[in-house]
Amino acid sequence: MKTYQEFKDEYNITEVLTKETPIKDVIDDFIKSDDERFAGKSKEERRKMAIGAYYGLRKEDLDESEPNENI
Repeated sequence: MKTYQEFKDEYNITEVLTKETPIKDVIDDFIKSDDERFAGKSKEERRKMAIGAYYGLRKEDLDESEPNENI
């Protein structure tokens, strides 16, 4: 999975998402965007890209979390 920064660099995204941005807002933004980088992308492709960006922001948090001993 790409990090958020890798995703931003690949698509030249200048908009800033934060860890506080709700996933619904990220998905809505990707789906409704008229940016040419999304041209030809289906709603489902945009949704998947948004989810990847959302979790990419949190990758560092997930990597740093301690493993759950109860799993």
